[in-house]
Amino acid sequence: MRMADELLDALRSSKKYAAMDEELLLRVLEEERSRHSKTKDILKAAKNHLHQIHGAYAGDEGKALRRLAAEGPLCGREQAFLERHASTRERLPIAEEFFRTAFAGCPGVRSVLDLGCGLNPFFLPLMPASIERYTALDMDGEAAALLNRYFAERGLPQEASLADLVQRTPQIQADLAFLLKLLPVLEQQKKGRSLELLSELRSRVACVSFPLRSLSGKRKGMEESYTVFFEGLLGDSGWRVQEKRSFPGELLYVLSRG
Repeated sequence: MRMADELLDALRSSKKYAAMDEELLLRVLEEERSRHSKTKDILKAAKNHLHQIHGAYAGDEGKALRRLAAEGPLCGREQAFLERHASTRERLPIAEEFFRTAFAGCPGVRSVLDLGCGLNPFFLPLMPASIERYTALDMDGEAAALLNRYFAERGLPQEASLADLVQRTPQIQADLAFLLKLLPVLEQQKKGRSLELLSELRSRVACVSFPLRSLSGKRKGMEESYTVFFEGLLGDSGWRVQEKRSFPGELLYVLSRG
C-alpha cells in the first residue's frame, strides 16, 4: 500500500473525517507531507488543517445534526437545522432581507449553484424565487447526503455532492451562484484562489459574502479589511458590483458580469 493510501486510511479511521471529500483529504495530506517526515506529525498537522476548514458535521454540532435528522421529515423543520451551525445561525435574524437583496439582482432565478454550501440550502423557504435546480457543493459527505434527502422531500433534483473548491471550479451553469463566507477559507489554503474561482464561474450573477465577526464575536476591522481585499481583485475578475450591503455579522456583494 502506498504511503498516501495508508495516511488516508489513518485519517478516515476517525469518524470526523470519514465522509470528507477524498480529493481534499489527499491534498491536505500531501501538503503536510512536504513539511513533516514522521507519520504521526503528518496526521496531526493534517487534522489541525482540517479542523480550521471543517464542515457542518464536525464536532458537537455534527452530533446534534445527526440526532435531529433522525427525528423525521426535514421539510418544515428548516430552522431547527439552521440553528445547529454557527454560520447559518448568525444569518437567521437577517435571512429574509439578505436573500431578498441577493435575488433582487437576478430576476427569474430558476437554478442556483451554492459553493461551500454547508446548511445554507435549508434557507430555501425564504428564497424569493421558483427554484427548479439547486446544486449544492460541500466538502462533507454527511452534509451532502442530508441535503439530497431534503431536496428529494421538496421535489428537487438531488444535486448535493462533494467538491474540493481549492483544486477546481465546477463548470456548472446557473442563474445565481452563492459564495457565502467562502473566499477567506479558500485564500487561507491557496493565495489567489478567489480570483481564479470568480474568473471561472459560469453563472449570470454571483452573491459573495464575508463574515464581519470572528468566532469570538469581535469585529476588529473585518469589514474594512475584506472591502479592500475584495474590491481590489474585482477589476481583473470580469465581474462588477451590482449591490453591496452590510448586514449585522455579514457583508454581502451581489455581482453581475462586467
